[in-house]
Amino acid sequence: MPKIVDREEMQERIIAATMSAFVKYGHAATKMTDIATEAGLAKGTLYLYFQNKEELTLALVRACFALWEEQVKRAEPPETLEDFIVIVRGAITPGQTDRQATRMFFEIMGAGTNTPGLMEEVAAFYKMLGRFYAQNLRALKNNGVLSPRLNARAHGRAIASIADGLVIHRAMFELDDALYDEMVAAVLAQVRAGLTVGGVEHG
Repeated sequence: MPKIVDREEMQERIIAATMSAFVKYGHAATKMTDIATEAGLAKGTLYLYFQNKEELTLALVRACFALWEEQVKRAEPPETLEDFIVIVRGAITPGQTDRQATRMFFEIMGAGTNTPGLMEEVAAFYKMLGRFYAQNLRALKNNGVLSPRLNARAHGRAIASIADGLVIHRAMFELDDALYDEMVAAVLAQVRAGLTVGGVEHG
């Protein structure tokens, strides 16, 4: 009897192999043959699930963003400003796998990829992240922790941008842990000070 293959499980296996191949060879140099080898599949089998590398690239980006979104939203709603700072700290202290993924994304985006839908996925992720931070800031405003004049929408998106820049900087330049910890502390101090000062609410 032929073995029944779970399509979703096979797609996840191929996406994981794509990540491995991109990290090993670089996005530009990776061929579908490399991905098939990493997945332990015949090249023809690979094409039953994904038509080309661009389609695989988009699937990988979506999978990574879905995982990161799940991690972000797993955080407990903050009751104090320090609770919120802990949430931000979690976003800017990536593990080794996250650093590899960040370098991969940097290469994909920097190469001016023609992958359809890629920029839309990236924009949607950072929009979600900005909204998540803004939602938590509004909750702190409503609880009297932050000034009612605080622009939660602007601060939320700004913090998402700061987190993105810091994570990319570490991934690309392989900063040592001690220096990065000092940078994180400096950024969090600036975020804390900015939220304490506040501003006129528009969002």
